[in-house]
Amino acid sequence: MTPIRTDGLTKEFRLGLGRQRVVALDRLNLEVHQGEIFGFLGHNGAGKTTTIKLLLGLLAPTAGQAWILDRPIEDVTIKQQVGFLPEAVGDGRPDRRASPPAQKILEGHAPTDRLGAGVNQ
Repeated sequence: MTPIRTDGLTKEFRLGLGRQRVVALDRLNLEVHQGEIFGFLGHNGAGKTTTIKLLLGLLAPTAGQAWILDRPIEDVTIKQQVGFLPEAVGDGRPDRRASPPAQKILEGHAPTDRLGAGVNQ
């Protein structure tokens, strides 16, 4: 089983009145094999969050395909086996308060005492 695979995954946004084309993710080919630990590292605007949102079906790709657990990302049944805890929830506007840190969100929703000694509580 391949937990994550993408083939030419692309996301373009159109911004402003002139509908300027902005490529947020450009033909990503990625394969994460079972048992591997994979992290997204990169500068702001590199496409990290866009990739995760595409994989979770929160955004629709402009081009390309992606699979989670060998099923296409359009298959809603994969949502039962995937979790997502964003760093902050909001609309990105500076006049809005972001959501609390992950630890605060987890309180009362996850057994944080079983996450291990390496987790700050």
